[in-house]
Amino acid sequence: MTMLTLELPLETQTKLEERATKSGQDIQMYVLSLIHRDIATPTLRELFAPVREQIQASGVPDETLEQELASALSEVRKACRA
Repeated sequence: MTMLTLELPLETQTKLEERATKSGQDIQMYVLSLIHRDIATPTLRELFAPVREQIQASGVPDETLEQELASALSEVRKACRA
């Protein structure tokens, strides 16, 4: 396991300690849970990677895709207003 030392502003440390206490954890376990949660949450780039690959593989021109997306967005907005 790697040991990591952080220098935190006092205000940040205080808030972390408060939140750790409220969650029933010590500050080390609380920060570790934040890190685990963050790395378990995919980035938008990761989420959309399969879509990007499918679009590139489709060979559909960018203009056509933009028109289709704009049309789909317009339909969704109309449906939300209804």
